[in-house]
Amino acid sequence: MFLLVAGTGCTEDEYRFRIAEDPGYVENPVVSVRALDGDRWIEGTLDNETRTVTFEFHVAPSLEAIVLDVELEKNWAEMYSPADTRFEANLKNDFKFTVSDGIDNISYSVKGSIYQLIKSVSATLGDETVECSRIDNTYSGTFSSAFLLSELKGIDLAVDINEGTELVSDPSIFEDVDFSNGEGLKVVLKDVAADRNRTYVIYANPSNVVELDSQWAEATKTWQSKYNIEFGNMRMYITESLFGYSGNVGYLFTVPAGRVDMKILEKNNLAAGKANMSDQVRSNRDYTLFICEQGPGVYRIDGQTASSGLTYYSPLAYGPDKTGFTKILRNDGWGGSTKAYAPALALNDSKASMELAGTADGVLYKYSDAHGNGAEVWAPEAALGGYFPIVKDGACLISAEGDRYYNIYNEEWRHLGAGLMTFTYTDWGKCVPILTHDMMRTGRIGVGCTERGDLVILAVEKFVNTHNQGQNVDSGHNGASSDLRGLTLYELAKVMSDMGCSDVMTVEDYNWSYLLLQDGSERGKDVFWTNNRWVIDAKNPSFGTMKAESSEPVNLVMAAFR
Repeated sequence: MFLLVAGTGCTEDEYRFRIAEDPGYVENPVVSVRALDGDRWIEGTLDNETRTVTFEFHVAPSLEAIVLDVELEKNWAEMYSPADTRFEANLKNDFKFTVSDGIDNISYSVKGSIYQLIKSVSATLGDETVECSRIDNTYSGTFSSAFLLSELKGIDLAVDINEGTELVSDPSIFEDVDFSNGEGLKVVLKDVAADRNRTYVIYANPSNVVELDSQWAEATKTWQSKYNIEFGNMRMYITESLFGYSGNVGYLFTVPAGRVDMKILEKNNLAAGKANMSDQVRSNRDYTLFICEQGPGVYRIDGQTASSGLTYYSPLAYGPDKTGFTKILRNDGWGGSTKAYAPALALNDSKASMELAGTADGVLYKYSDAHGNGAEVWAPEAALGGYFPIVKDGACLISAEGDRYYNIYNEEWRHLGAGLMTFTYTDWGKCVPILTHDMMRTGRIGVGCTERGDLVILAVEKFVNTHNQGQNVDSGHNGASSDLRGLTLYELAKVMSDMGCSDVMTVEDYNWSYLLLQDGSERGKDVFWTNNRWVIDAKNPSFGTMKAESSEPVNLVMAAFR
């Protein structure tokens, strides 16, 4: 309160007192706030009780750089922060400006939103209807009943627009929409108030057959365009931080149940001179992905560490022979006689499944465990033998990292587990317990399926590993504790079980097993480099060049997928 004492020409003992009418501050220092919406100014809604200002923009493309203009009361009110009455603000989050009312500083909160011409978008495919979510001017919906882009045809859209909005596009575009090319549907609407047209894009997406976190990015369209890969029923994903390790590259391939096709290419069942990968890529142009179990897997099964006395392991192969008769194409086991009761990936009715399996007397059997119990005759359309089970019935068979857990796994899920020694180690030629290799981070391939029958194949890239050791390519540190490339056997099992695989088996760690994609070329497109197809010794003058086809014989079996 300002007190003014004034003498008025009275006698010396007469005084008059009055209180000035001006209090020295203003109760509501802000009169109005306007914002630049494109090329026009719009008034904000000012609430002096809550000290907030709200805007709805019709023209501005975003809320990140909005010019505001503040009108203040002429008496006492002053800008405090920012100093000028006209300034630029980012309204994506609440923005505050501060003014002085003559005595105190008062903050005002400014909120902005983009006026949406569309209330909602829903999409219907068959019996399934999904609500589409919005990001900026893009709407997208994902169908749980579709797993491939090719299935996204005949979709009907329902677009509910706000008042003050007119549809510019032809209404018929919302009927029987084909999203199978992966492109969105453009919809043009008119904002009557702003007299402007705005374009929205609507997308429909298939679901993934497994659960993938944000580290995975789909690469199907990219590789199709870049490398001329015709994926057909297959989708491809890539990560560069597998299991949370930066730079740890992984490749994932999936085929949905009801679309899986597998062709067994056993070396003795192929035409003479055609038992190499390049020949089979050229001979099977209608298949997308090829797994080569080149082998042979080298082991000792007596628990000894001597470099002599090794035993070769052979995975089984089952499918049509040259005449089309389905039979055992390759017997399984160590040395052709000692059984492993190892898992096999099977094809039935265009679905993938997996059983512990083995051959005996010309008959294919499946078993209830890894020790040959519960034998039953098994007759799938085709089967590809693997090495060891790591996920079964949805459970990761290795509980955690550590000697204790690997020992339990080895005893329960590997026949002759205690006696298994491997030469698959960084020090080539050295024989070590298989658990040593299990706990080493290396390149691995997991072949799996879901309970629904989807096919899932995961490859972990690492050049310097096992049989690729000593190639002068730093892609990890060969199993050292600081090694963050590749995966241990537990990590591979954990990743694939977390994805939702019901069953997973290993194949021989590359470069004894590797993956090729069909690109229409003479040799196919390698998913990753391997020592038997590429010169990967960085000190070799021919580094990065492809070796002759004679370097890639298939000693065991291949499988082609589409």
